[in-house]
Amino acid sequence: MESRLLDCLDILRDRFGGPLRVLSAYRSPYHNARVGGAPMSRHLIGDAVDLSIVNEDKLLLKRLAKEVGFTGFGYYRTFLHIDLGRKREWGKGKWNA
Repeated sequence: MESRLLDCLDILRDRFGGPLRVLSAYRSPYHNARVGGAPMSRHLIGDAVDLSIVNEDKLLLKRLAKEVGFTGFGYYRTFLHIDLGRKREWGKGKWNA
């Protein structure tokens, strides 16, 4: 995993004021294919995580992640994907927010 990712996650956890539930981080190419990950997933290079948003303030988590320096955001029904790749967002309709 990229050390910058770990640094950003640590700052995010501090600002969020509680634990972050990481559902997925680095994935091997084999595992990424098995779970249906994108062929060029940021998980493959270790600068992405999926965080559970179940019973969490998802809008606060998103705002803080942006402030900390995360640039890629994928919105899913039960989790938020964040990464340090190029600036982009997808799936906002899944949040109904």
